[in-house]
Amino acid sequence: METTDAWIVVIRGEAEGKDVRVALDFQNAESLFSPSFFIVGDAFINQLLELIQSREKWVVKTVIEEVRTPQEIKLLSDTPLFALLTKSYPRGLSAGALFILEEVALQPEAVPTTPFETTNSILAPSKRFMLTGLSPVGFTAACAEDIRLFARFISRLLKRPDAFEEVSLLLPRKNQTAE
Repeated sequence: METTDAWIVVIRGEAEGKDVRVALDFQNAESLFSPSFFIVGDAFINQLLELIQSREKWVVKTVIEEVRTPQEIKLLSDTPLFALLTKSYPRGLSAGALFILEEVALQPEAVPTTPFETTNSILAPSKRFMLTGLSPVGFTAACAEDIRLFARFISRLLKRPDAFEEVSLLLPRKNQTAE
């Protein structure tokens, strides 16, 4: 099976009244860090959702249409995952991260062919999500040089939200949550 070094996330949305489909590349975190480098759970997700509700340019969008692993495996549309895209103040620097349900992230080649048994929302309690990809290239390279940079990024996101002009939490289209 062919292997790339990126997770491909295809999103579909609307821009200027037109249907738009875009592929985002997330550098494979496993090639940069140990496989269990960064895991988030309920506390992170709950705090992030609270911040999103209280900030004007922080949004939740159900736009992920397809995800392909570095091994070119297409994940099921109900695979529990999410992507974070951010733009910071004052320089407008971008950073992105892809998180996938821990058991899927650890063994993407063993992805089940039947739907996942989850609640209607991927952000249900007691789920653990592992960092699987980073974007763009500059952010990825900086994190590869200093493994603590990503932890500082996540900490700043939650503790100093004013440092971020925009934050988008992207969810699979099949997993509808309250937007």
